[in-house]
Amino acid sequence: MNNLDQFNGVIKVGENQLSDECKAYYMDGGKGARDKPDLRKYVGLGSCQCCDYFLLHDESLLLIEETMLFEREKNLKEQYYYLNDEDKEEFVMEKFFNRNHLKVYGSLLVLYRLAAKYTSTKELIDNRKYRFWLVASEMDTEQMRASDNLAHGLQERLQSTLKSELLIDVKILPARELENMLKPETHP
Repeated sequence: MNNLDQFNGVIKVGENQLSDECKAYYMDGGKGARDKPDLRKYVGLGSCQCCDYFLLHDESLLLIEETMLFEREKNLKEQYYYLNDEDKEEFVMEKFFNRNHLKVYGSLLVLYRLAAKYTSTKELIDNRKYRFWLVASEMDTEQMRASDNLAHGLQERLQSTLKSELLIDVKILPARELENMLKPETHP
């Protein structure tokens, strides 16, 4: 992936950089000051919704979205305070599913455009299965339990429009777990 070296960097979750061995390709220009070039523009697209990173992992292509998931949920509930609790919960869930649907589809569009532009990239991503991991920079034990249900619901939603053979895994996990899962000694 030589044509992508300019997009390669250490993963950041919130303001914290993971260890130097946790590298991926920035899709949307990096965090904060947008310190990396924008892969979307590189492949001839505008500012479509897409994930923050992608990398090859365990014979699959991993899409990573860093998020303040539970803070966003809290803010949405406060913003729509006038809804009854049941409607509010349904509204927040629908927003969550729609937002992440767009992120995955936008990421796939970027990757397919990249593959159309460079045969070396096409060979690397062709026929790979995808994983989508949401990395929450803040997560307590109760939220970790709730995240399993969210991940399962999101996977079902995504697999209803993508083949289940194509999207093999959806996870919501804390930053510390992401770092452990990406370290080379964990996955040779």
